[in-house]
Amino acid sequence: MFLLVSLCAPAEAGFVEVWTYDRFEVDADLAGADGWEGGYDGDPWSGARDGGDSWAYSTADHAPTGDFGAGGPHDNWLVHEAADVQQGAYTVTAYPTDNDAFGVVFGHNRNDYYMLLVCGEEGNDTSIQSCPISGLAVHVTALVYVSGSQVEVLDSADRGASTYEEAEVDIVMDNGQLTATIGRVSLSSEVDEDFVLNGVGFYAFNEGVYDEAGESDGDTVFFRNPVLAALDEDDDGVVDDEDNCEADSNPDQEDADGDGLGTACDEEEAPVDTGSGDTGTDDTGGGGGGGGKKDNGTVSINKTGCGCDAGGGAAGVGAVALTVAALRRRRGVAALQERRG
Repeated sequence: MFLLVSLCAPAEAGFVEVWTYDRFEVDADLAGADGWEGGYDGDPWSGARDGGDSWAYSTADHAPTGDFGAGGPHDNWLVHEAADVQQGAYTVTAYPTDNDAFGVVFGHNRNDYYMLLVCGEEGNDTSIQSCPISGLAVHVTALVYVSGSQVEVLDSADRGASTYEEAEVDIVMDNGQLTATIGRVSLSSEVDEDFVLNGVGFYAFNEGVYDEAGESDGDTVFFRNPVLAALDEDDDGVVDDEDNCEADSNPDQEDADGDGLGTACDEEEAPVDTGSGDTGTDDTGGGGGGGGKKDNGTVSINKTGCGCDAGGGAAGVGAVALTVAALRRRRGVAALQERRG
C-alpha cells in the first residue's frame, strides 16, 4: 500500500512525503489530465507558471445557483487520487485574488468529501461576496463535510481570507482527530478512524478569471505545491498506518509475542510477589527485616496514557508526552512547508 514511501526520503519530525505535484500544464484544461478529475465542466481549471512555481487556478465565474451534488457551480472542485494515507497531512499554498469562496478538498471519493472552505475577503464589508453554504457569515472559514447534496459544518470561525497574500493550508489527521489550519484559523473535528486523506485537491465558487460574459477581470484563486504525507510519529521510518507501535521507535517491527502489538509497546510484566517480601530487588537493608525498607508486594508501572491518582504520576508523564508529540507534528508540517518553498 505504501510503495511510494520507500522511494522518498523521510521528512523532518514525523512525516514521510508520499505524493506531491508541481507540473500544472500552462493554459491547458487540467481536469482529465494526469490523474486530475473535475466536478464541474462549466468552470475549467488551468495551469500557470510564475518564475519557478507551478499553479492551478479556476478559469471562470458562474452565478451561485443550484446545490452540491448537482454537477454545477457548487461542485467546482479539482481533485487527484494521490496516495493511500489515513494518518498524515495534506498541505498546499493558496493565493486568492477574488473575494468570493475557495477551499481545499480532501478525503474525496466522488460522492463524499471534506473541505476547508473560506468565504469572503477579510476586512471587506462592502462588496458582494458569494458562499456556497447559506447561513454562514459573510466572512467565514469552515471545516465541512459534503455528502451528495447534504452539507454539515463541523467547525467554523468568523474570519475570511486576505486577498493577494499566500496562505498555507495544513490538514492533519491523527487517530480520528482532524485538524485544519489556514493562517490564524485552526478548526478541528473527530472523524471515523477509517477515514482516508487521499482524494485531495482544490475548490472555487464563483471565482475565476473570466465572468459569464467571457470578460476577464483577472481575479481568481491559485493553488501550488500540494503535498500528501504520512505521519511517522516516532520517526522510525515506518509510517503510522503500517506501524505496530506508533509511539515508540521500532524500525524492525519486532512482535515477540505475536499479539499484533510491537514488542516496543508491550508493557513490562510486574515482578511476582512470592509472599516473602522478595520482589526481585534487594532493598531490605541486609535481610531479617532489620530496619530496612520493604514494599507491600504491589508494583506500579507508569506508562504513558495510564490512569493514576490526582497527585501526579503517570498522568503527568502522559500529558508531557502528548505535548511533545503535538509539537513534533507541528514541526513536521512546518518542515514540509519549508521544503515546498
